[in-house]
Amino acid sequence: MLSSFQNILSRLESHILIELKMKSINNIFCLLATAILAWSCNDFLNEYDPNSVTEDNFYENEDDIHTSMNGVYASLKQSFYFTNGYYFSDVRAHETAVTDAGANSGIPYQFYNYSLNEENAYVYNRYTQIYKSIVRANTLISHLDDVTYSNPDSRDSYEAQARFVRALGYYYLVTEWGDVPLILKALSSFFKSD
Repeated sequence: MLSSFQNILSRLESHILIELKMKSINNIFCLLATAILAWSCNDFLNEYDPNSVTEDNFYENEDDIHTSMNGVYASLKQSFYFTNGYYFSDVRAHETAVTDAGANSGIPYQFYNYSLNEENAYVYNRYTQIYKSIVRANTLISHLDDVTYSNPDSRDSYEAQARFVRALGYYYLVTEWGDVPLILKALSSFFKSD
């Protein structure tokens, strides 16, 4: 009986030693993984891309101004600016009806029965998309003097077009929301690289 007890003790001892070895291996592995992750966050991974296009290095010639003007006009085609703009005019004036499936209880029906609330995504999207076109126009206006033009009148034409788009955006903002923030200069970004 003593030998069977010794046999059980030796097996238990070997089992405990194996578990301790496994725990120490797991601890070493976790420590090693943590060290590798901490080491990998060094600055050598933060590389600067010399080919990236930013607002500061984009405007080099008149073609870049033209491309930027196209971007200003493209902002007018956003879905809640003009495509769904009739919700803010014709539907609210009862000149047209909302014919969407589920229109009697959906977000579009809030325009028809004057029950708009702060959770209406159409209102939020229209407001932000109009301001997006204003920001694009302001950015273009602020960079008009960064390039030279083949025709001296081109600069004035680009400025007039950008100012018109900005004024159109403010027209819609003021007629739909009343007093709104008037932003006439390009906004600086928090994310610009030094």
